[in-house]
Amino acid sequence: MMTPWFPPHIKPVHTGVYEVKFTKLAGFYTGFATWNGKKWSRGSHNLLDDYHRNFDALQNKYWRGFKEKQT
Repeated sequence: MMTPWFPPHIKPVHTGVYEVKFTKLAGFYTGFATWNGKKWSRGSHNLLDDYHRNFDALQNKYWRGFKEKQT
């Protein structure tokens, strides 16, 4: 289960991986990005991708979180 989508001006309270929306010419698509408490990482379609280690210049992300802790 996931939380509702939050707009970019509301930032997550907890650090961790979140589902984010990306814009594309054809519309939105989703992926995953890490919130470290101050900045978003780059996003990726793969939850375990190394992109989560690099910060993104685009910090205005629509996001939603997991309702339960992921193992």
